[in-house]
Amino acid sequence: MKWTMFMMKVESNKEVLLYNTYNRAVVILDKLEYNNINDLIHGKKVKEVQSNKSEVKSQIEKLREMKFIMEDETNEKEEYLKELKEFYENDDFLALLVLPTTACNFDCTYCYQKGIPLHVVNRNIIASIMSRIEELLEDNKEIKMTKIDFFGGEPLLNWNFIEDFTKEFSSLMRKRTIDYFLKLTTNGYLLDLNKINFLLKYNLQQIQITMDGLPEVHDKRRMLKGTHKGTFDRIFNNLKGLLDLKDARDLLILLRINFDYQNVDHIPDFLDFIKRELGVDNIEISFGQVTSPINFNYEYMIPFDEVPEHYIKLYKVRLGFTLSDTFTFGSLCFAKRKFSYVVAPNGDIYKCVSSVGVDRMKEGNIYKNPLYKIRDYLFVDLYDECFKEKCPFIPICHTGCRFVSFIRYGDIKKRDCHREEMKRINSEILKIQYLDGY
Repeated sequence: MKWTMFMMKVESNKEVLLYNTYNRAVVILDKLEYNNINDLIHGKKVKEVQSNKSEVKSQIEKLREMKFIMEDETNEKEEYLKELKEFYENDDFLALLVLPTTACNFDCTYCYQKGIPLHVVNRNIIASIMSRIEELLEDNKEIKMTKIDFFGGEPLLNWNFIEDFTKEFSSLMRKRTIDYFLKLTTNGYLLDLNKINFLLKYNLQQIQITMDGLPEVHDKRRMLKGTHKGTFDRIFNNLKGLLDLKDARDLLILLRINFDYQNVDHIPDFLDFIKRELGVDNIEISFGQVTSPINFNYEYMIPFDEVPEHYIKLYKVRLGFTLSDTFTFGSLCFAKRKFSYVVAPNGDIYKCVSSVGVDRMKEGNIYKNPLYKIRDYLFVDLYDECFKEKCPFIPICHTGCRFVSFIRYGDIKKRDCHREEMKRINSEILKIQYLDGY
C-alpha cells in the first residue's frame, strides 16, 4: 500500500485533513488515527493499546475507495495521463470566444491589451465563422454542447454584431440539434436591460463584470477613456438592475475583482458594501492577480511569491459569497481544451484570449484556416517534469498557464510552476473550510 501522490496533508492541533487534488475528496482524521494508518501503510506494527487494529483496517478500506491509498504497483503517472488523453480525445464541448472589437471605452491602468491593434469586426466575418463551425461539427460528430463567450476590448461597443451573430449562431445550433449557451464578459458600463433581455432569449447563462473596489478605489483604476471620469456608479446601477430582473434569477453573475498593491487592502470594504446592497445570492466572486502586460512593467503588480499572503486574507473575508474552493495559477483552462478557439475582430485565431494581438501566439485566421487544424495547447510532455517532482497539484494546475509561460520565458511550451504558492494558499483554504480552531 501507499499514499496517492495527489494528496495534500494539512494538520491542526488535534486533526489531520487529507485532500485529494484529483477527485477533490476530503477526509479528516484525528492524529492518532492518521498515525496508525500511516504506520500500517509503511509496514509498521500498530500498538493495540493505541487503537483497534481491525478499525484501522476498516478506515484504510474507506481510504482506498476514496483513492487516498493505492496499491504499491499502481503507476499513477501512467493511469493519470491515460485518463487525461482520453478526456481530451473524447471532449464533446465546443467553446468559442468571439471579440466583436478590441476597442474599449475604458482606460484601465493595468490593461493587458495596451498596445495591441484596435479592430472592429467586419459583418462578413459571421459567415466565415459559421462556415468554420459547420466544418468542425461535420468532422467531429461527438460535439454535443457549444458555448459562445463575447469578449473584448469591450464587446458591447459593437452590440449590432452581437445581435446578428447570436441569431445566426442560434439558427445553426437548432439546425444541428446541438445545445448551446452564451456568456458575456464586460466591464458593465453599457449593460442595459434591453441587451440582457435579448441575450436571455438565447440562453445567456453567465455574465462577468469587473469592479475593483469602492468608488474612491475603482474610479482611479477603471476610468472612461478620454474624460477619465469614474465608472463605478453606472456599473453598480447596471448590476443592481440585472439582479432585480426576474427573468435573470438563474443567471450566474461572476464579479471579477482584479487585485494588486493599489487596491488589495480595500477589497474587504468593497465586499461588505456589495453584500449589504446586493446580497450574496447569484453572485460568485473571482479574485484575479494583475500581472504585467507584454508591453510595459506594471508598478503595482504583486509578485507571485507574495500572492498567497494577500489571497488568504481576501479568502477569509469572503462574507458568504461563492468563491472557488481551490486556488491555482493554471488549470485545464479554455486554451487547453480540444475544441476551444478565440476569434479576433480581424479573423485571427488564438487559443488563449490573453494572447490576442501577440503575433507569436497567433494560430491561424478564420478566413484561411479550418478550426480543426489549429494546434492544441495541452502539451502532455510537460507533465513529465511534474511527475518527477511528485507534485500533488498536477490535477488542478496542469503545468501552469501558457500565456504566463510566454511572458516569463518567451515560450508557451515551458512549465509555469508555482507549487509552493499553491501549497500555501490551498492549505489555508482547507483549514478555513474544515478545521475549526486551527
